[in-house]
Amino acid sequence: MKQGVILNGGFAAWAFAELADDLARDLNLKVVATPGDYNYVLSWDEKDQDTLAKSFIPYKAMKLASDKRLLAKVFNENSIPIPHTYLLANYQAVVDFILSNSGQWCIKYPIGC
Repeated sequence: MKQGVILNGGFAAWAFAELADDLARDLNLKVVATPGDYNYVLSWDEKDQDTLAKSFIPYKAMKLASDKRLLAKVFNENSIPIPHTYLLANYQAVVDFILSNSGQWCIKYPIGC
């Protein structure tokens, strides 16, 4: 019988370890470092098409979710309204921006979910 797994392997697996354990408990699945029959991918360094095709979430969606810059590009290309986004190069640029602009701000690191 084919089974689903939580795929959490590769360089960044440590960052998703707690989430992997929570999902495994809640979904009654095993956490593995190599692909299974059906994969809920949290972290994996390889990009072979067979494993990606067996992923619960499409690879393209994972890439978009992991990089807000890519997401902003897709939203802009499709005229989807979004809050104003400013990409600032360093901490001082953030401080300068906040001091020279009134309003409320949500500051996010540009990569990562």
